[in-house]
Amino acid sequence: MNPYFYIAGVVAFLALFALGMKFWQHATHRREQKKAIKARAERARMTYNDYAKEYAKAFAALENKGYCVLDVIHDLSDEWQAKDGARQFISYEEAFFLCEKIRRNKKSPLLLILHTLGGYSFPSEMIANAIKKHPGKKASCVPYIAMSGGTVIALATDIVHMGKDAFLGPIDTQYAGFPAEAFDKLKEDKSKERIGDSVLLTSYLVDQHKKTAKKRALDILNEHHKPKGEPEQVVDELMSKGRHHAEPISAAEAKRIKINSDTAVPAEVYTLVDARLGMLRTYKPEQPMPVPAPADPAPETVFAEPAPLPAPDMRFIDGTNG
Repeated sequence: MNPYFYIAGVVAFLALFALGMKFWQHATHRREQKKAIKARAERARMTYNDYAKEYAKAFAALENKGYCVLDVIHDLSDEWQAKDGARQFISYEEAFFLCEKIRRNKKSPLLLILHTLGGYSFPSEMIANAIKKHPGKKASCVPYIAMSGGTVIALATDIVHMGKDAFLGPIDTQYAGFPAEAFDKLKEDKSKERIGDSVLLTSYLVDQHKKTAKKRALDILNEHHKPKGEPEQVVDELMSKGRHHAEPISAAEAKRIKINSDTAVPAEVYTLVDARLGMLRTYKPEQPMPVPAPADPAPETVFAEPAPLPAPDMRFIDGTNG
């Protein structure tokens, strides 16, 4: 038989196979596209209760792996309204709750989930110290953002798992919204007589804080973030390199400055944070309970004296307000 016949047959088979593969890939792409569109539509229709169930399921999935889960997920919306009890920043109340949970779970590895711009330094350090002293393993996850006090807390853990688009932030001293160095510069540029008393007094507080700030940061810093021969490297980078307090530190930059980090954020963590944020987006305060109509007063006795009229409230009559 002519060998060209076999060659032509093989070529035809390969052409049909390539065509079939192309058709299969196109059909698969179309199915995935429709599936994605359907998933987006379903998620857009999710209610508060749907997100709450998703959050609880993700939380339970992480705890079933043996973790003591500590979630610090704040409401970072432009118009914060304490929706669903969400906090805007790290507070004392949150610190007390987390420290208690850490204390009661000494034998469990800690999994800290952060979504915050920071908050008060003292409660941030309370949480960080409790984590640092925990005898078991501890890891933090930052799917999106953990700035300022959030970074301080993350650095108390053995490793920081960051999302590929996530950010940490500097931990330099801030007072009244200004970096500590700004007060030093002000005193260089102006004489004390030209600086207001309140600003001058604040600068003295800043000086006191600066004396111990670096030491406290180094005490909090987990040993895994202290490169051999460079134990102060990370703290110096985050406190003393002239970074603006709102300057974002990417996952790549975190690696460069030798924070022990990677981009391996578990899927359940994304699910948990996204669900909590979905709860905040869809939360609607409960309708106020209707006020019941007052009961009919008991009929007065015929011989009862009528109650005297109350004296007029002169605070409002004469235009004043107490």
